[in-house]
Amino acid sequence: MPLVLSTLTLLDINGNAVSSVRVNGGTYKVVNGKVVFTPDGWFLGRVDAVKCQVQTQSGIKLTAYVQGSVDWC
Repeated sequence: MPLVLSTLTLLDINGNAVSSVRVNGGTYKVVNGKVVFTPDGWFLGRVDAVKCQVQTQSGIKLTAYVQGSVDWC
């Protein structure tokens, strides 16, 4: 099932579509069809997961959790 990346959105704790989600350590946003995490300052470690939703070409809504971590390069 091909996904329609233009429908990708973040969901808040109530299931509402939002443009960004603030978590301990930084902020998640959707940028060009990708979930992007921007850490605060010198934050390192695992960040809280965020709930996302995207639709398939046939209109089926799929939800998933995304979690990231920030390490030294």
